Amino acid sequence: MLHGIIIILVFFAVIALVVIRKLPLLLALPLVGFVIPLIAGVPFLTVADEIISNGSFRYADVLVTTIFGAALGMVMKHCGITQTIIRKAAELGGDKPVAISIALFAAVAIVFVGAGQMGTYVMMATIALPIMMTVGVPGVIAQSILALASHVGSIWSLSNWQYFTSLLGENVTLINCIVPVTITTVVYAAVGVAFIVIQVKKSDPALWATLKEAKTKPATENAPWYSLLTPLVPLALVFIFNIATIPAMIIGIVYGCLTTQASKILGILTESFIEGINEIRSSIILTIGIGILVSAVRYENVANAIAPLLLKILPTSMLGYILFFSLLAPLQLYRGPMGIWGMGAGLGALMASAGVINPIAVGMALVILDRFMAADPSLTYNIWGSDFVGCDVNDIMKKLIPYCWIVVLLSMIGAAFYFSQTPAGLFI
Repeated sequence: MLHGIIIILVFFAVIALVVIRKLPLLLALPLVGFVIPLIAGVPFLTVADEIISNGSFRYADVLVTTIFGAALGMVMKHCGITQTIIRKAAELGGDKPVAISIALFAAVAIVFVGAGQMGTYVMMATIALPIMMTVGVPGVIAQSILALASHVGSIWSLSNWQYFTSLLGENVTLINCIVPVTITTVVYAAVGVAFIVIQVKKSDPALWATLKEAKTKPATENAPWYSLLTPLVPLALVFIFNIATIPAMIIGIVYGCLTTQASKILGILTESFIEGINEIRSSIILTIGIGILVSAVRYENVANAIAPLLLKILPTSMLGYILFFSLLAPLQLYRGPMGIWGMGAGLGALMASAGVINPIAVGMALVILDRFMAADPSLTYNIWGSDFVGCDVNDIMKKLIPYCWIVVLLSMIGAAFYFSQTPAGLFI
């Protein structure tokens, strides 16, 4: 028990250092993965060999999937597909702030189904933000809309689900979670539209941001309408034809090239993979660190030290399941203990294997909590976007937290009722 308490204290101490920006997350993850096994009595050589070395390769399949996902995003960028989706959405909205914001919200969500890297976001935002701002949407609201939209679409990302499955268990798949994922998508979309209607309509015209000439980009020729299906092609292949994720992504990449610039396909493919890998370099290091951390917390000595503490706090009723994850949603911020892409990866893996809650239900809960990340001030999308529109990144967090919390609560209710009706049940 004492070892478990010390491990938890070290865990939260490192989280605190990350939150106050004294320790980079990229270093914090492997550091915790190295220290806590030693506390649990694992020999140094065993830590080096079985945890650090093996852990570094734990999510190799995720890294490969992420690379192909990044390449798909770059193909959509170089072929003008993403730009065309954004422009078509703007045309549908006309010059009405609410209508154009909703149209761009939908467009960004669709793009993020197939591509979710920083480069893709920047490219979309440099088009979408000026469009919204010129029709009277304040910069902080415009960036908040795009942050919400990106998290509506990314819940369907195949590369993200490859990571969730590797982290939480082979049964935690998009197909097994299709109903609660759909519920969450509908809830998030509805709350997103409500955010747009409420925030845009109550904005003070005197505070409207103005578009700077330096931030505009020259228009390029629109891609053919059938090429706009590119982000949806891999998803359709996986669900309808049961094709594996990577081949589905390859077909989507080739489809995007052939329907736009077939004569330049070799050059586009080469450039897209090179740029895509460059875009996700931080994610690669982060995933390696997560692998080390998860290997550490799942090691027998560490798991046995933490398990008694974890069993005392995990919920055992439907209401407890809903409230436990909903109330802890803010711990998703700053890649905290409930953040599946950060320090929470290890905790999530332990909760999934604790034998209390159905691992699929744990996985879905963490995926739902990941929607809260739209409000995260440490999210690179928000940091870049706040600089672009000239607002404080914390203002974005203040605007979005109430709405993200509503999304989490309603989605958790939907997930709880769904899993309670499945043969496996909500609890083991």
